[in-house]
Amino acid sequence: MIRVRGIFATAIAGLLDSSGYTFSDVSEQLLKRLGSLRISREGVRVTVKDLDSRKGVLIVGERDVALQVLSLVKACMGGVGVVVVQGPYTLYRARVSEKTEGGYIVELPGARRGYLRTKRMHGIGGLVTAHVVRPDPILPVLEEGVAVTGRYARVIEGSVHSVSEHIKDGEFTLELLSLASQLAPEGWGVRFRSAAKSASILEVMEELRRLLEEARKLKDFALNVHEPTLVKEGEAIIFLHFEPENMFVADSLRSRFHPTLEGHHLIKSLGDNLMSDKLDSLEEKGILSEDTLDWYARGLLSILSGRSVRIIHDKPFGRGFVWHASARVNSDGFVYLERSITSNGYYDGLGVKKEAGDKILTVTYPFSRFLAHYYFSASGSLKGVYINLNLPLDYVLSPPALWYLDVFLDVVWTREGRVGLIDVEEYEALKALDAYPNEKLGKYREAAEALTSVLLKDPEYPLKNPQFLVDLQKEIWGDSEKYSRSLLDKIRAVVGVGRPVGSMEDEVH
Repeated sequence: MIRVRGIFATAIAGLLDSSGYTFSDVSEQLLKRLGSLRISREGVRVTVKDLDSRKGVLIVGERDVALQVLSLVKACMGGVGVVVVQGPYTLYRARVSEKTEGGYIVELPGARRGYLRTKRMHGIGGLVTAHVVRPDPILPVLEEGVAVTGRYARVIEGSVHSVSEHIKDGEFTLELLSLASQLAPEGWGVRFRSAAKSASILEVMEELRRLLEEARKLKDFALNVHEPTLVKEGEAIIFLHFEPENMFVADSLRSRFHPTLEGHHLIKSLGDNLMSDKLDSLEEKGILSEDTLDWYARGLLSILSGRSVRIIHDKPFGRGFVWHASARVNSDGFVYLERSITSNGYYDGLGVKKEAGDKILTVTYPFSRFLAHYYFSASGSLKGVYINLNLPLDYVLSPPALWYLDVFLDVVWTREGRVGLIDVEEYEALKALDAYPNEKLGKYREAAEALTSVLLKDPEYPLKNPQFLVDLQKEIWGDSEKYSRSLLDKIRAVVGVGRPVGSMEDEVH
């Protein structure tokens, strides 16, 4: 049984319904749009919901079903999918290897590592039983204790009793909490899942007894394990990131089941309630001729017109960061972002000295797969170039920020003579995690090598002639970049009628 939530719900539920899937915990709105859905009272096996960025979906649940859903959605809509098979509540016997802030680095089976978040003291080399609370293919976060998941409940050692916020019946909530207090031993917590609202109290009780017995056996088993071991696999989790082109495909898919404007999902992904409500109103009236790409362009310019812009550097499975810069859009539609350096040290990736008074100037454009960062000294001499490769540059409105998803591969140049690709291993690891290979993802290596050749000849060429980046993107990725070119034309049309947007004085130092 599948549960679908979020801005892609109608498109994905319609697709899965056409393929014979059964659904559980269906919203009234979705049922109104897709009245033919097969509904089951049984527990949810896989949930599909928005990523925090709203630029894709999270697929979480039983591994085999989750991978089937990924295969179908990706075949129809595309996207970059990062699959973490041993996801939430996977149970390990782990060896403590080193102390770190807030816990320990632990050794997992298969020469993998994890971060154990704990306040308890452990000896180096000792073994601990722990479960995954934040999946990550590189360094998952774990907490101590056994965790076992069922359809209606989850039992967690060292936790407290709680009930899903989707269970609204106050009387039933009290029954569930009373049941947990009666059955769970001291030191164990029960989390009742949303699927419990469709079950009887006797069905929940039966499952809870079984989960507690399983948890006891797993705890005993783990205590007799003397090396890093996977004790029990938890849920699989898949981060499926969409490019703008994938969102337009989702529009076409959604239009089979409900009136849909082209650009529907792109606008919804911005997170602006006013734009979203306007979109819904037009679709309900059957007005499907609005130019939503123009809405998108004007929303982007509204962000860039401020004194400072927030930029979200996201990563395929989280752990990104945020930076800020002053912004300017010139009459050709290119975006310039400038930062002033106030501290000393060394620049990550470049390895060159960072000094107070340095300036970093970044050139990019809407839906760009590149952010070219130029590092200048206080006197204006070029110290280094760092070109980030990413999924097409996008933005959000709640709160306002530019947004891009890093693909780990970068190109650098320094005046000391260093030129070439960096983080190649991380990029190849990302490709390996994409369960169903993405042709577009594979093209970044070709683009990086082309950028390296250009920097060898003239490191400032992309800054002086940013149209080169547009042309390179078209050359490498072909006709799929038509939305990038259309958006750039709209930005040029808006900006070209007046002075450039923003407050920076110069693009090039």
